[in-house]
Order: sequence, then C-alpha cells, then structure tokens
Amino acid sequence: MVYLIRQLACLVAALLPLASNAQGRPEPGDAAAPAAHRLVVPVEPGGGIDAVARLLANAWSTEMSLPTIVVNRPGASGNIGTASVAKSKPDGQTLLVTGVGHITSAMLHENPGYHPFEDFTPIARFATAPNVMLVSDALKGMPLAQILSDPRSRNQGFSYSSAGYGHSSHMAAHIFATQTGVKWLHVPFKGTSPGLRALLAGETHIMFVTLGSVQAALATHRVHAVAVTHHERLQVLPDVPTLSELGIKNAEFAQWYGMFAPRGTPPSVVKSLSEAAVGALKGSAMTPQFKTQGLEPAPLRHDEFERFLKAESRRLEKMLDNRTIDRPVN
Repeated sequence: MVYLIRQLACLVAALLPLASNAQGRPEPGDAAAPAAHRLVVPVEPGGGIDAVARLLANAWSTEMSLPTIVVNRPGASGNIGTASVAKSKPDGQTLLVTGVGHITSAMLHENPGYHPFEDFTPIARFATAPNVMLVSDALKGMPLAQILSDPRSRNQGFSYSSAGYGHSSHMAAHIFATQTGVKWLHVPFKGTSPGLRALLAGETHIMFVTLGSVQAALATHRVHAVAVTHHERLQVLPDVPTLSELGIKNAEFAQWYGMFAPRGTPPSVVKSLSEAAVGALKGSAMTPQFKTQGLEPAPLRHDEFERFLKAESRRLEKMLDNRTIDRPVN
C-alpha cells in the first residue's frame, strides 16, 4: 500500500500544471502577464478526467507559454463545477474538461443547473477509454457467472461504487444491469478516487472503472478485474475477457473526454482553442502519456465534436429511457 501511495504521489506531481517563472516570461502579477486559462474539472482529483486536464494544462503551460491551471470543483455528480463554467464570462479563459457525464448527469437530474448544449460550446474531444469491471476481495475468485447467480445480485445484497449519477462508471453499471437483470445497490461518490477507495476498503463490492484508474488499483491486489466493457481484449489486460466473451451482449460502454467553453464564446476564440487543444495531442508528449494512462487518443475538433455529441446524446437518451436506472432524489 505504501508503494501505491508513493506511485500515485509521483504521478500527481508529474502531472501538476507548471507554474513557471522562466527567464523572459512575465510573472502572473505583472501587467504584461497573459491571463491564465482555468480548466475546471467537475470531480475530485484523480481519475481519467482529472488526468486529462492536468496533461493538457502541462502541455499548454509549457509549449504555449501560457499559464494554465486546473481547478477541481466536485459535487452534485459534477453539476456544481459544470454549472459554474456555464455562468462564466465567455472569453475562452474558463473552460470545462469533462466526460460522458456532461450529457447523462443533466438527463438524470431534474435541475442540474445547466443545459449541456444550450449553455456550452464544444471545443474538442481528446480521448476515449473502455471500462473495466472490478470486484473487491470479498468476491475474489468468483467467476462472473457465479456473481450473477448469487442471490445477492437479485436483492441489492451487492453494492457498486460510481463516480456520481450519470458518470461513466454509473452508466456502464446500468447498461450491465439492463442486460443481465441484476439488482445491485448504487453508491455514488464525488469522483472515481473516492469510489475506488470504498472498493479497496471493502465498503462496496463492484465498480466499473476506466482503464487509467484500474492499473494502480490492481497493483494493490485488493481489487480484481473480471471483465472489460470493450469489443476486444485490452493489450494491458490480456487475461481479462470481454463481457461478450462471457455471454453478455450489447453491454459495451466507453468513456470519452472533452473540453467545453461557455456558450457565447466568440467563434474565433473557439477555433483557436480547438486548434490548440487538438494540436497539443499531436505536438507534445501527451499522446504517449495518454497511453500510459490507459486512454486512447481520439481527437475531434470543434465541429466534429459537436456532431459527435448530438449523435451521442440520441444514443444515451435511448439507454436512459428506462425506469430502472437509479436517479438522484431532487
């Protein structure tokens, strides 16, 4: 466990955005200093969304000589941080880095405080990531078929962590439950990291987690990978079967990571930000760093990302047209 804590500490230190005072660059307090971009992450530090934001902040600060900071604003399944960006001045300085929960959380909450399309302009998509089904030590060695047939899968005797209502971990579990008929108790948290901590402590039994967060958790040997929500096995987890291999069809689900600006941001600024965001993937060390985080680079510029989001919204609406999904009590 000590090794894991050290490993995670080194990772966070490596990803923190640079507050550089290099020779020849104006300090933030100087009149000539450019305003820093604020990348708002609507979940707690740790997990894929936070990692993507910090990688981008590092690339922008280093390669564009533009200070960029990451601000974590978790709460209400990501709605607090997201709504704060929606209310920000549309000048391109305050941006949102988030995932599929940007759409699904708004669908599940009666009053999320924002509209995913009317209040935001899409800037760019960065990457996608499959989910891995993890189980706690309490279910260690149990084949998936045994977990499904266990009476506790029918009466909420098993619980599962999620990063919050509508987030990738919640959606992956919901789709799994829809296809298998299980009835597990949903325990939402304010991000991936606290959900994983509960799983590691044995407070919950199951969690669907994006690949980047899985590797460090598996290193503790206190959680165990059962299946991947992908159409094929993953190179980094070659011995973990797909859900399809285990007889569970149509249960694939992947997270995506993207950036948004408040609606009303000038088109020229949107274009510039989009080019800078996608360009950072191609012109820096971000791509290999994505790979080490279990992320698959999948860049889309503003107009491409907008088309993707419209199609994604239609797809997710169909998935959520089901009264069995666990919704927050408003």
